[in-house]
Amino acid sequence: MTEKRKEERYSKRLRLRFTTENGSTMGFTNNISRKGIFVTSASVQPSGTQIRIELTTSDDEIVVLGGTVKWGIKLSPILLRQGKKGGMGIQISNFVSGEESYRKILEFCEKGSRK
Repeated sequence: MTEKRKEERYSKRLRLRFTTENGSTMGFTNNISRKGIFVTSASVQPSGTQIRIELTTSDDEIVVLGGTVKWGIKLSPILLRQGKKGGMGIQISNFVSGEESYRKILEFCEKGSRK
């Protein structure tokens, strides 16, 4: 399968809560980029769903952003705990707060990938 993404993605695990019109759920980032996030969660929303994400950084700062679910892989919680990749690809549409903190995380990841 041909890679469609043009943005560099970085493995990064951050706690998060995402909210849709159907409620709120906890999850984690699997990887991040300038334009998107892969959210690991057993609760996968349909493609096209508008989503609000609150990330908690390692410094306990909160980054709030809006996005759209582009695709998803639904797995049971048991398979997720076994390390299988399940969740949603989110395209970031806007930052409500914490954009500077998010950019700093990306810069740190970029520096680490050049070693």
